[in-house]
Amino acid sequence: MNRQTLSRRGDQDRFARWAPQYENGEVMSRLLSQLQIRAAALLHLGSDDWFLDVGCATGAAVRAASATVQRALGVDSSAAMIRQARALAAAQPRAAFLVADAQQLPFPPATFSAILCSTALRHFPDASAAAAEMVRVLSPAGRIVLADFPVRAEQHRGGWWRGRHSQTTGPGCAGPQQAVAATETIVSELLRCDTALGPYVIVSAVKPDDWQTRGAGSRPRAAPWPAPTSIGLAGLRAARFQAGSRSRSG
Repeated sequence: MNRQTLSRRGDQDRFARWAPQYENGEVMSRLLSQLQIRAAALLHLGSDDWFLDVGCATGAAVRAASATVQRALGVDSSAAMIRQARALAAAQPRAAFLVADAQQLPFPPATFSAILCSTALRHFPDASAAAAEMVRVLSPAGRIVLADFPVRAEQHRGGWWRGRHSQTTGPGCAGPQQAVAATETIVSELLRCDTALGPYVIVSAVKPDDWQTRGAGSRPRAAPWPAPTSIGLAGLRAARFQAGSRSRSG
């Protein structure tokens, strides 16, 4: 059994223990919830949207979206998280949950109009591959938001993130910005939220209408980093700028 398999089994055991307390209202739970709400807001969900949350945990974003969208679906590799998500959403018929691998989503191309992945990229063996898979199931002109704590390249050992959160961001870091840059999307907005756990980066992007005809040479460049701001553990002030025009290839 290789190290990566053991690591993933360890993650599953940890998620199984965490699932019943994931939304317990303690400090960490509140911080992750607030960051997720901030990320999901960039999708600007409407009544005709089909929404997917990848790495949904206990499904808070799916439950919130189900009050607005036509259909809301959450996927997670943890069966324990999905069981808890289904229990919490029992009274919400437009919310559904499925155990699935983010790098092999069981959906046809162009199924969803809005996709969220918050604080989950670091758990995927290959975050860029997972981002590409999300874009595959995203419809043309659909919106995607990826958000997570970035990690410096030298701290990445066989998984998206292990150990302490990185306290810095920049060109040498791997995070949502780099995962989005590896896909056929156009970055529309980039936020950085500085928390006591380190910087949290939120990237919003759009899949072009002509996605099927675009070649690899037209892949957009990564947007530049915003200036940092200092905030507390539960604070959510963010450096913000529009990056759409800067992310297009010349």
